Amino acid sequence: MTSSESTGEPVARTPDTEYTQAVRAEIHRLGSYFGKQMTRYRVARAIVIVSAALVPVLAVVSQVPRWALGVLGAVAVVTEGIQELYQFRTAALTAMRTANALERALNKYMTAVTPYEGAAEKAFPVLVQDIEAIRETADEAFLQTWQRGKITPVFRREVN
Repeated sequence: MTSSESTGEPVARTPDTEYTQAVRAEIHRLGSYFGKQMTRYRVARAIVIVSAALVPVLAVVSQVPRWALGVLGAVAVVTEGIQELYQFRTAALTAMRTANALERALNKYMTAVTPYEGAAEKAFPVLVQDIEAIRETADEAFLQTWQRGKITPVFRREVN
């Protein structure tokens, strides 16, 4: 229960209010996940670029031991392998596409535009159906991140 701002009286939360708040929280979590994954991706890419670029530069310096060049090359390869294993960029982009699709559906619902116009009793089930379809598509996209194959785009409602 929450309280009414005007009277201070307890107000029961409606299912649509709870659901939309949960969707907002999910959008926030996906945005945070996107930021963390993109940071990981950028750090990994920077490490690969710098360590790989240093190998030929330092190879001409006679004071640099050969093992140091090997270490730099190994750092580049291992970092790239970790990036390939965890798919930081792909996972981040899937999360952002999902968050954007959820936010678009929620915004349309909150402003009562197609397909959410009319009474809440009719619009809310349509929102839930669309949100669940977005989640299902996102689940498939995340799953395909770890498997070889085509990544499914996030759900978009066809407007006739």
